[in-house]
Amino acid sequence: MAVPLEALFQEGSKNFVYRIQEGRLHKAEVKVGIGNDTYQEITGGLKSGDLIVLNPSNQLSEGMTVTSEQGSGGA
Repeated sequence: MAVPLEALFQEGSKNFVYRIQEGRLHKAEVKVGIGNDTYQEITGGLKSGDLIVLNPSNQLSEGMTVTSEQGSGGA
């Protein structure tokens, strides 16, 4: 599976996404594979159908309550 590059952020040498579960944000470490200018392969840490945040900002945090706006679907 692959996610848009805009969904990924790094802390140190680790890659993360914010996953939305039951209306709350959960920071999930992901393992990445090959990528291109638009998408990054995810080899671990997400499953098909997970909802993720695009363009996460520094104002987001673990456990924050959110509402999702469904666009092109999950991962």
